[in-house]
Parts: sequence; C-alpha cells; structure tokens
Amino acid sequence: MGTNQLNYNKEETVYFPTDDGCYSIRKTDWNRIKRLATKEPQKLSNLPVIYSILYGIAGSTGASILPLIFAESLPAWVTPLYVIITVFCSVGALILTNLDKKTKKNKATDINEIRIEMEEIEKLYQEKEKSSFINKLISEILIDEDWKLNHWGSNCASIKDGKMIFQGLTVLNNEGADGSHIDVKNLLEIGKSYEISCLAKSNKDTNGQFQLWCHDGNDSKEPRITKKSEFKTPTNEGELIKLIFEARYNRNIRIHLQYKPGKGQIEVSEVNINQIN
Repeated sequence: MGTNQLNYNKEETVYFPTDDGCYSIRKTDWNRIKRLATKEPQKLSNLPVIYSILYGIAGSTGASILPLIFAESLPAWVTPLYVIITVFCSVGALILTNLDKKTKKNKATDINEIRIEMEEIEKLYQEKEKSSFINKLISEILIDEDWKLNHWGSNCASIKDGKMIFQGLTVLNNEGADGSHIDVKNLLEIGKSYEISCLAKSNKDTNGQFQLWCHDGNDSKEPRITKKSEFKTPTNEGELIKLIFEARYNRNIRIHLQYKPGKGQIEVSEVNINQIN
C-alpha cells in the first residue's frame, strides 16, 4: 500500500468510460452529488426584504406629497424632502428588484448547466441498467498446439508468436471458408451465459474475412447451441469480436476461428471465455 493509494479486494461493478481516464465513483455517491449540485438553492438573499421596505417607504412618502403641497404653515424644506425620499426609495427599489431577478436567473442557468454537464458525463459510461453483471474471466485460451489447424483440409491457418495467422487465396471447403478450432471440455456451467471474444487484426489492403463461431458438443446430430459472428475484414488497428453463448445442453464448447480467403493477412489472438451471469 503506497502513501497516496489504497489497495483492497472487493467485488464491485465499475463502469468504464468510452475513452480517457477517470476516477471511479460509486453510483450512490454520484447520484447524491448530482442531487445536491442541481438542487434549487434556498432563498437566502436579503434583497426582497430591502426592496420591499423601500417600496413601502416610497409609497408612504409619495402618498403624503399631495397633502403637503396644500398644507399651510409648513417649513419650505418638508415637501422637497418627501419628494427626494420618494424618488430615492423608488429608484433604489427598482434597481434591487431587477438585480434580484438577474441573480435568480443566473443561478437557474448555472444549475441547468451543471445538470447538462453531469448528464453528458453519464453518457460516457457503458452502464447496463437492466442487466447489470460482472464479466468474470474463466479461461484465457492460448494459441498453441492444442488448436486443430485447417480442420477442413486447406492450408490457410498457421501459428506464429502465439497468434493464429490466416492467409491464402483458396480453401478446399465447399462453403468457401476454413480455419481452426479448439475443444474446451467440462468448463461451462449449464444455464449460465458466457462471452466468447477474440482480438482480430488485418494487414493493410487485406480483403480476406474472419468469423468467430462457437457451438457446444461435437456431434452435429445432437441438439446444440450455435453462435456465429458475421464474416468481416477486421480493422488494421485490431478489433474485439464477441459472441454471447448460453451453455444449455452440456459443459463443452468448441471455438472456431474461420477464414474466407482473400489478399493480405489476418491475425487472431486473445481468445477469452468470460462468464457474464
């Protein structure tokens, strides 16, 4: 444990943003901060009290000016003083009223901007509200001699530096595709769902295509679950190809890495099985 960090073991769901780094925060804490930040502030300003008093004084003195004009035996300075007080209080009250309105409007705008910013931040996170689960890595499938290469007799698949390499312009299979597969036995739990994924990457100007294909059981005559991704040419930077697979009939799974021939080269690595519920 360092001086400025705390390491601990606790199973929690952490939602990751689509890009950039950030501090993780519990959803309950975020919701509390959002509620407090966007709460309408209490009216603590004294301006309404002050301009109400000024309106009262202006109204009182203003109502007295006309009787004072016709009054007799009053010093000459009394009526002008009432006029000055009325004008001063009226102008002051109007200024404070306008200032109070602008202050309230600015506060409302600030709160709305905070709310918008927080909602934009929430959009960065890939949160699964209705089916929240933790992906648990249960098997990392190494690209090694356990894979059966070119299962339909072609010569398009090879292994180099722990990666499956696909290249070639022809395959022997009538469906126009061939590839490699591996059998993973007695790993899955019946009734559970799993995410099968791999990282696929193509060289520049490649037009060959890749497919991730999974099924349980080895006998096509038996009932089985089959899942396939669409054939596509992976990006040059690499992309994650994923399938959701349900273990329904047995605990086994066969993972196919399929290749449709074309120019260039496709490499596949990081084949993983994650339990998602």
